[in-house]
Amino acid sequence: MFYTQHPIPHTSYPSRGFTLFELVVYVGLFLILAGGLVLLIDPPEIEGRLKDSRRMADMGILSQAITAYKIDNKTLPDVGAISPLLRQSSVLPSGQTNLHSSVSGWIITDLSKYIQKLPVDPTNDSTYFYRYTHNDNNFEIDCVLQIEMSKMQNDGGNNASRYEVGTDLSLL
Repeated sequence: MFYTQHPIPHTSYPSRGFTLFELVVYVGLFLILAGGLVLLIDPPEIEGRLKDSRRMADMGILSQAITAYKIDNKTLPDVGAISPLLRQSSVLPSGQTNLHSSVSGWIITDLSKYIQKLPVDPTNDSTYFYRYTHNDNNFEIDCVLQIEMSKMQNDGGNNASRYEVGTDLSLL
């Protein structure tokens, strides 16, 4: 009896992973696309726009609080201060305890009935801060925007380098 040896059929198994070369190529392509996406998105500009949005919202909130205070008290906050009055969110006036405090913050008047806390610029340094002034009947608050230059130039005020809100935009 002769036994014939049957050859074992050669089976091909599919590849179960990437080769090192393919992996390097795919990672390289991913890094190129990710780098391009970061350049497209421009994170500093997005951060600047977010800060500008907050600044403009803060100007509106503060303007509403000052207007409501004037309606109730028939005078503007900080009346009786030495003229010309100028308050800055980056400077705590003498005798005040906390920039954000609506009772003893950077505006020397208890505004707690109208606003929970005084807004302060997101950066609040020597360039980016809020200002407030008034005369007998009118007030102005303003700030510098980082990105939205056209908003500063088209706000109706007399200073094209600051975003102005209030009842008389020529005070600052």
